Amino acid sequence: MTIKNVFLEGFRNLPELDIPVSSTGLRIVGSNGAGKTSFLEALSYLGQGRSFRGAPDSVVSRDSRQGFSITAQLESLTNNPKTVSISWTYSAKTVSIDGTPLNRISELIGHVPMIILNVDTILLVRGNPEYRRRFMDAALSQQDPNYLRTLIDYRRVLRSRNTLIQSNNYSDLNIWDTQLVSLASILIDARTRFLTFIGERAARLLTLLTPAKHRLDIVYRPTLPPDNPHLMLQILEKRRSTDIRMGHTTVGPHRDDFSIQLNGRQAKATASLGESKSVAISIVSAQADWTCERRGSPPILLLDDLTAELDGHSIARLAEIIPPRAQIFITDTEITPLPPHLADLEPLYLDAGRYGPGGPSVGSTQPI
Repeated sequence: MTIKNVFLEGFRNLPELDIPVSSTGLRIVGSNGAGKTSFLEALSYLGQGRSFRGAPDSVVSRDSRQGFSITAQLESLTNNPKTVSISWTYSAKTVSIDGTPLNRISELIGHVPMIILNVDTILLVRGNPEYRRRFMDAALSQQDPNYLRTLIDYRRVLRSRNTLIQSNNYSDLNIWDTQLVSLASILIDARTRFLTFIGERAARLLTLLTPAKHRLDIVYRPTLPPDNPHLMLQILEKRRSTDIRMGHTTVGPHRDDFSIQLNGRQAKATASLGESKSVAISIVSAQADWTCERRGSPPILLLDDLTAELDGHSIARLAEIIPPRAQIFITDTEITPLPPHLADLEPLYLDAGRYGPGGPSVGSTQPI
């Protein structure tokens, strides 16, 4: 899937944009504060219906009274066109595909697969378990509608179980435990298979990203035993007194994590900053490969400010492992030398509320 044209209006500090996009992507150039990351943030709405920065819709809207709108024309490798539109006005959001409004925003997930690589990617290694859970859930939800439905159902059952615990009414806990285990089993199985692929592929990609010889191991750490619903129920019953004391369910996929070991040691505690970046990039790149193999086409890649995070050699090695035919949107503060795979991207300049294909000195930018 590639973006052929994008229209933005009322989004953060960006001007009104209506631009064609080549199948290879764009190189978004501008000074700090010009709106480069905001442009990628707007594109991320097409994939997940919300900001990858976690900002509320009211915050990304330049004027909360008028709201914002994002529309993109997309095309698949088989030339099937698709139009995705997202608009937000005060307290109301509408998402539509080819003019048909979706009943739920979650129905958008999977239509426009995207992968984001930015300064926060290192949190895969150095962040808390919640960040790694989000990584698993986002990747799997984009590719597997059944996983997404199961995840939504699991969260609903989890909320109901927690509400029951907090109300001091435990008579129906067995019913909720049975439902929780049934859904958890599906999530755990999918995560196990996903991380098996990611671990093996990331280990190979890491050898291409860094000249140093490292052994990378990624292991899923579920809090409930896989492939054993009966034992899952026993653990939930055994943990019931703890759950009641804590006021919430303390085991299940919502508490899971995966460990990242570099040369047999926990990367979070022992890896250097450079090593952590390389490991995180290898994991995200493995996700891109996983997406390619399952969809038959690469995801759209959003690469934010890599020239500030990586040196020239690291960027060159990253460019070599990017899936062929992937559409790439990369931000940069200036036209710096990039590897051929990235240097050929058409530039889009953002500067002080203006945009265009030529630099500000060229005079080809368009006003708001």
